[in-house]
Amino acid sequence: MAFARSLGKSPVRVQRDIPGFVMNRIFSAAFREAVDLVDQGIVGPEEVDEGMRLGYGWNAGPFEIADNAGLDTCARIAKTMRALGVGHLAPSST
Repeated sequence: MAFARSLGKSPVRVQRDIPGFVMNRIFSAAFREAVDLVDQGIVGPEEVDEGMRLGYGWNAGPFEIADNAGLDTCARIAKTMRALGVGHLAPSST
């Protein structure tokens, strides 16, 4: 914890090791749902991003975050999550 703080980070204590970082897993669940809503034609990516910024105070929406990370990176993460047994967190269309 001290090391993370020395880097200017605010660590979150976890009870046991799991595949993926805690906050990344929470984001992954939100991103998966956002992708599914767009795939179903219910909402567009821009509206999802705007809704998360305005409704939940996010600095950027899930599609903006994914685009900034790189869509190839997101696809590799989804593939790895499936291989590690946590594929339920990966969008179905990746």
